[in-house]
Amino acid sequence: MDSDGELAPDMVEQLLKFTPTTEEKGLLEEHLDEIENLARADRFLYEISKIDHYEERLRCLHYQKKFRERLAECEPKMQAVVSATKELKGSKRLKKFIEVVLAFGNYMNKGE
Repeated sequence: MDSDGELAPDMVEQLLKFTPTTEEKGLLEEHLDEIENLARADRFLYEISKIDHYEERLRCLHYQKKFRERLAECEPKMQAVVSATKELKGSKRLKKFIEVVLAFGNYMNKGE
């Protein structure tokens, strides 16, 4: 946990790795009467298996935690695309080149 009492993204990833499978949940249910005698890790698995939509909730939490990081990774790339688009849009040389290509294409299509 961080200083704010929230789970860190890597901690959420670890919890996701140890999400009990349907088979494991079934095995834990079979030993319900001896739950107190189970190892601490098995009891933990049992307790989290009772939480509705546990894995989905963790995945949502993980997405929230990683969103800003992923956005920060994408932002420079998006800025580069925006900058390139502005350059292309305002380029007189590109406009002239496209005019030449169009004229050449029209000449080739004219045919005789």
